[in-house]
Amino acid sequence: MTRIFAAAIVFVFAALLVAPTSATAQPKNGKEKTTAKNGAKNGQKNGPKNGKNAAPRANGGQLGTFGDWEAYRDAREGFCYAGSKPVKQEGRYTQRGDAFVLVTHRPKEKSFDVVSFDAGYAYKDGSEVSVTIGPQSFTLFGQGEQAWARDGNGDAQLVKAMRAGATLVVKGTSSRGTPTADTYSLKGVAAALDAINKACPR
Repeated sequence: MTRIFAAAIVFVFAALLVAPTSATAQPKNGKEKTTAKNGAKNGQKNGPKNGKNAAPRANGGQLGTFGDWEAYRDAREGFCYAGSKPVKQEGRYTQRGDAFVLVTHRPKEKSFDVVSFDAGYAYKDGSEVSVTIGPQSFTLFGQGEQAWARDGNGDAQLVKAMRAGATLVVKGTSSRGTPTADTYSLKGVAAALDAINKACPR
């Protein structure tokens, strides 16, 4: 089992516990309370070597590594997810936390294919987050350090585009007004999604 994301494990579990389901995801008002940390310099390529890009680990079994993605099933909490980290990060920042993308199934809540992006910093209050996959563009809302589609239809469109795409670019603005652009490889995402579909079926 890889250890690339060991530092992000605690935060990931907290994020998944408060994550909105595809049916209830809505932006909320209020100040962002998390600050960036342990980041990288402008334009740093932050992907792992040898094409490996693991997901944060869950309590339970790793379903497999698929290209630049990994899939996990958390038997204790009853959910599955596929995830990856950026292969490239751009922005004029000096500090930043871990960034990653997750696609989560929570069968107990009848919630599937919920896409979330963690920026590693607090988004600017009220700002939108853009995702580009090939010729397709999507607008998400930022809440704290995370970005979500507004409803299940948005999640479904994102997942469909991810399966067919090669790279994904997510752009956001921090609470300090710093724009960033993270590039994710989509190599292996289809197989990772198939794995969580099998482990956490509808």
